[in-house]
Amino acid sequence: MLRPLLDEVSLHTAGKWRGQIAPSSSAAWFASYKSLLVGYAQLAQAENVEVIDIGTEFDSLQSSTQQWLNLIAAVRGAYRGQLTYSANWAISYPSFGWALDFLSIDAFFPLAVPVNATQQQLAAAWGKWIARANGSGYSYGKHVGFTELGTTSEVGSFQQPYLWSHGTGVSMEAQRLYYAAACQALKGRIGGIFWWEYLLDTVPSPAADPGFDPQGKPADLEISRCYA
Repeated sequence: MLRPLLDEVSLHTAGKWRGQIAPSSSAAWFASYKSLLVGYAQLAQAENVEVIDIGTEFDSLQSSTQQWLNLIAAVRGAYRGQLTYSANWAISYPSFGWALDFLSIDAFFPLAVPVNATQQQLAAAWGKWIARANGSGYSYGKHVGFTELGTTSEVGSFQQPYLWSHGTGVSMEAQRLYYAAACQALKGRIGGIFWWEYLLDTVPSPAADPGFDPQGKPADLEISRCYA
């Protein structure tokens, strides 16, 4: 999968994120973004890439349905593989979903479990979210995959996995349990998983690292077990 992630520096300095992009001209923004994506589509076609993710969590722009349909048509003109879009877990899937090959969700669903939850409790807590995700798929007649799934290695982080930092103290076990439970709950019920986030640079001291990256941590082994 080729998945360009677009962030605006001006938003970050204002304490905002890509889901709050508010262009002065929607038409100009989509024209520029379409030009960018068509270039990536040409590259993907040349390199036999299987899937292009045309956007990620553009919450504030998702209602521009015709603009997205125009963009999808332009990308398909340069690329013969599959297209998807990564929606924010917290909002409804955009109405242009019917024009994609499958739906994708960045699945940072909060799990209503205690801080000391077991793997079985965590796996069970996925039930309603799996049902909701697949409900979106049914409404469009599409399969559903998760393009982001993960949590930090902090105590109780699985309760709000969308947070970058919890300030609750490092816990390798909390992250490991989340990974193991997610694999247990989702296998055979969701079309696929991309874990967030596996960085190219190794983590210097994994045992003391509270971040998302599972490299060198017990959660890393759960990824191997998941696909064994």
